[in-house]
Amino acid sequence: MISSAIAVHEKAVFKRIDLAVNDTDGMLDIPELVRKCEHTECISIMRQFESTDSGKMNTEDSKMIKGSILHIGSCSSEIYFYFYKKCGTKQKEWC
Repeated sequence: MISSAIAVHEKAVFKRIDLAVNDTDGMLDIPELVRKCEHTECISIMRQFESTDSGKMNTEDSKMIKGSILHIGSCSSEIYFYFYKKCGTKQKEWC
C-alpha cells in the first residue's frame, strides 16, 4: 500500500478507488435503488444510470433475481459509481 506522503511527493494520479461494503444486514437494496432512479426519486448531479439483473433459468423459481448491478454516471466521466449485489458470483448465507 502506498502511503499518502509518497503519493503526494511522486505526484501520483489515482484513476480508480474501490470501496467495498459487506452489507450483511441488507441496508443497501440495489433493486430498490434502481426503482428510485427509474421514478426520478434519486437526486444526483449524474445524468444517467444503467441497471442489470441476473438470475437462474429453468428452475422452479426462475424469476428469482440472484444478482443486481447499478451504474450511476458515465464511464467517460471523472466520477462513476458502480453498485452490485455480489450474490451472483459468491454465494453467502446472507444473500
